[in-house]
Amino acid sequence: MCAVLTSTACRSSASSYYEWAAKKPTKQHLRDEQLTAVIAAFRDRNKLNAGLGSHKTWIRLRGEGQDIARCTVERLMRANGWEGANTRPHWLTRRIRAHWTWSTATSPRPRRTSCG
Repeated sequence: MCAVLTSTACRSSASSYYEWAAKKPTKQHLRDEQLTAVIAAFRDRNKLNAGLGSHKTWIRLRGEGQDIARCTVERLMRANGWEGANTRPHWLTRRIRAHWTWSTATSPRPRRTSCG
């Protein structure tokens, strides 16, 4: 192991590696694993729950008695690649923007350059 650690570009001592390998998981890491399991069970319970975003997921989990922060739900959903349903078509934004953007030459109402 020492030969591999010293041969790479990022040189590291053996004691640093063994300290890292023996490190126990933090409280936050353990809590995140627990809450990830809770959110996954919530999403798997009902097909409609899987389409909820972080805010509504947080509201429903709080309603079930889970003491969880909204930012934690957002972070865990982002880390696991979970996102809410997006029912808005992607082409809609471009179509509206193209329809409502007029140039000054083709504007239906000419611009007034002076008062009167």
